[in-house]
This record gives sequence, C-alpha cells and structure tokens, in this order.
Amino acid sequence: MKTDYSAVGGLLGTALVIGMAMSLGSGNAMFFDPSSFLLVLGGTLTVVVTRRSVRDVVCHLRALKVIVGQGPQGLPELAGRFQRWANIARRDGTLALEAEAASIQQPFLRDALMLLVDGADEAALRLGLQKRVDLLNERHERVIATWEDWLVISPAMGMIGTLIGLMHMLGNLKDIDMLGQGMALALLTTLYGALLANVVAGPVASRLRIKHDEELQWCQAVVVGVCRIARGESPRRIADAVVTPLRNVRPRRSDEAA
Repeated sequence: MKTDYSAVGGLLGTALVIGMAMSLGSGNAMFFDPSSFLLVLGGTLTVVVTRRSVRDVVCHLRALKVIVGQGPQGLPELAGRFQRWANIARRDGTLALEAEAASIQQPFLRDALMLLVDGADEAALRLGLQKRVDLLNERHERVIATWEDWLVISPAMGMIGTLIGLMHMLGNLKDIDMLGQGMALALLTTLYGALLANVVAGPVASRLRIKHDEELQWCQAVVVGVCRIARGESPRRIADAVVTPLRNVRPRRSDEAA
C-alpha cells in the first residue's frame, strides 16, 4: 500500500511543533505526569469501549493505517480499465473478462466484474453492488463515529481531571507539596484532553471521512461501469460515465432525504 505523505507529514509536523514548544524554557519534563496521562487516555478509552462494541473498537484502531495509505486508483485510470474491458466484452463476450477479474486486487471491483461474468443483468448488478456499498458505508460510519467519540470524550476527561486536581488543592491548602501536585493534575489533564482531541482524534476522524467519501465515489464509478457494460454501451461512453460517476447517482427520494 502506497503511503499518503501529506497525512504522515502533518502528524509528524504537529508533534514536532508541540514538542519544540514544550522544550523551550524549563524543558519538557514538567509536561509529563503519569497519573494525569493515565486518567485522560485510560478514561477516554474505557468510556469509548462502554459506548461502542468490541468490534467497533478493534476496527477503529485498525483504521489508523488507512489514514497514511493512498486511496483507490483515480477515476481516469479506472475509466481506462473499463474502456478496455468494454472492448473485450463487446468482442468476445463477458465471459472473457474472467481472466481480467482474477488479477484485480480490489475486492469490490473484482466482485463487480465477477457478477458481470456470471451473467447478471443491469438490475441485478445494481442491486447486488448497492447492498455492498451500503454495508461499506455503514461500517465506515461506525469507525468514524468511534473516533468522533474520542473527540468529545477526551476533553471531558480532561475537565474531570481538572476538577479532581482542584479538589486536591482545596483540601491541602497548607501542604505546599500536595498543592503543587493538585495544580499539576488540574492543568495537565486539560492539556492532555485538548491534545488528544485536537491533535489525534480530530485529524484522524477528518482524514477517515475524506477517505470514506473518496472510496464511496470510486465504488459508485465501478457500479456505473459494470452496469453500462451489461447494458452494451460503447466503450467510450462507458469511460466518460466512469470519470463522472456523480452524474449517474440516483437522486434520493424526499423520504430518503428526510
């Protein structure tokens, strides 16, 4: 899988800027407190586990590798493949595409082409592939929503830590050491919550949303391509339709939009 260097560079750059800011002045040792870090990170994770299923938690962690990987091939390249497949289907029939399907790496595209090889008509193709797209959309939305939970919960855990730290301070006003510990807990938990939400969870959720939208558009282009091959349209028209799949999206009914 090719690496998306913009995502990697952005994450590393943000970490570098924050690290440099912490290192200036008194050094970064004062910015690390194990109890504060455990409270925010562990508390956020346990709340996310409580709100979501185990499968959602596992999938949202696995999705981290998606944000640094390139998405599916561009639509112009996909259009070129469909134009070639349309020529083969017109000349030798759709059964001749079975050899092409065997060499395809993307599961959705391979399945779509195999349905065409198996003789599915346009209606069956559209119905079967749309069900796959719906399942893909549901799975991605659950993953993104789990990361968005981090975006909401981590600042709240930071605030809880701040309140705990303030209570420690108020209960030990005469003890300078305990007063300092309470102040550190109060301030650092807020810092950790803000960093976790805005430096980690927010960018990850945003990047996953972009990847999700790109993949849905790509899947829609695949649906358009195989349906038009089944319809017997000319290879050039099929290629043009694949490049602009949004023009072929079925408009939602008013009850669906609601």
